[in-house]
Amino acid sequence: MKHLDLNLHRAQMKVFNDKARVKVLCSGRGFGKSRLLLTIALYLCISFQGTIDPVSPQVVCILMPTLKMAKAIHWLPLLSVLEGCPLVKDINKSDFRITFHGSRPDLILRGCDNGGDRLRGLNLHAALLDEFQDISPVVWEEVVFAALARNKDWQALLIGTPKGKTSYFFKIHTQALKEPDWSYHHFVTSDNPFFPRQHLERARRELPPKIFRQEFEASWESFEGALFTAIERHHITNDIPDSFRSIYLGADFGDIHPALAVVGLSHSGAYYIIDFWKNKAGIPVTEPELQAQAARFSKEYGIYRCFLPDDRPGSILSFRRFGKANGVPALQRSVEVKRNKPGPMERVQIGDSMFYQNRLFFGPKAADLYDEFASFHRDKDADGNLMNRPAKGQENHVIDATMHVVATLEFKHGDHVLNLPKTA
Repeated sequence: MKHLDLNLHRAQMKVFNDKARVKVLCSGRGFGKSRLLLTIALYLCISFQGTIDPVSPQVVCILMPTLKMAKAIHWLPLLSVLEGCPLVKDINKSDFRITFHGSRPDLILRGCDNGGDRLRGLNLHAALLDEFQDISPVVWEEVVFAALARNKDWQALLIGTPKGKTSYFFKIHTQALKEPDWSYHHFVTSDNPFFPRQHLERARRELPPKIFRQEFEASWESFEGALFTAIERHHITNDIPDSFRSIYLGADFGDIHPALAVVGLSHSGAYYIIDFWKNKAGIPVTEPELQAQAARFSKEYGIYRCFLPDDRPGSILSFRRFGKANGVPALQRSVEVKRNKPGPMERVQIGDSMFYQNRLFFGPKAADLYDEFASFHRDKDADGNLMNRPAKGQENHVIDATMHVVATLEFKHGDHVLNLPKTA
């Protein structure tokens, strides 16, 4: 039997030993939420004392915003623990289902995509929802809770990181403080004795204070309307490097509002928006026209690679073909940007921390972009409360093109504190 140490530290044990029907855990990054969740899930399956319904068997379900996330974070650790375990009867790797010997519920992984449609019809003995702050309220209220209520001894664990006081997770945390059979646990990153203190201090240095408090101290912050809170006029500069480690092109697709941003990465690790283009004519721009402008930038600035969003995969292939046919290596090297890895608000946080660290600047040709970045703001709900998402209808296409480069590089290569290694 393969072995994975699932020993819990003291703070995790407080949640594990809690007997509440619904446990809500809000914690900082790196606290060890995933390990705790897996341990509780396995315990609920193995210690089950009831009778399995032969018509609609009970299950213990691990849920994340998407099935892809659930697979990436929880499936391999489960296999490491359970492959070869004598308690396990079968592991269905296509259905992400683990069946145990005896009268025990199956353990399954599911995503909350499409309003939780794949969850309907499940007989839930327990539901463990990870990254709850990114799960739609409809999934919990109309799908998961209804499925749990079929069983007398049902249990739920809701875990996540804060997303501001206007989020649904904040509402759930206030409910947990009031309901007699619910409990609320709040832990910061430093409550995990195994989390490297040098990573925590680095985050404290490099993140804007509110972002640090939210991400590592699990603080329910009230954010003002502006999304880039650390941007200042001194980020407009004429003093750009004579040479760069590399120069990239970011794109934002669209028939009416496509945009391009030329971004240089200096040898010191700072980013400079060197130039940009956006459609000001108000009429549709064809894909060949956008490719021609990208090719002009590529030749003018010696661009190495293009970063293109994943909403039009056919366009990425078209960019590569255009580059090959016209001798533009940068377009041939075009890569797909996963817009949800990092997601929109994570990209904003990365950009804001770059301004905070004085690592993101506007060159002379991009000075006019300052106001676009500075005015980029949050959405509001029907009552006028600020939401944790960008407002719709903003002129943010060059922002998106820029952050496709900056956020992808920072996140992919682990240079940014929001991409810290996982710990126990």
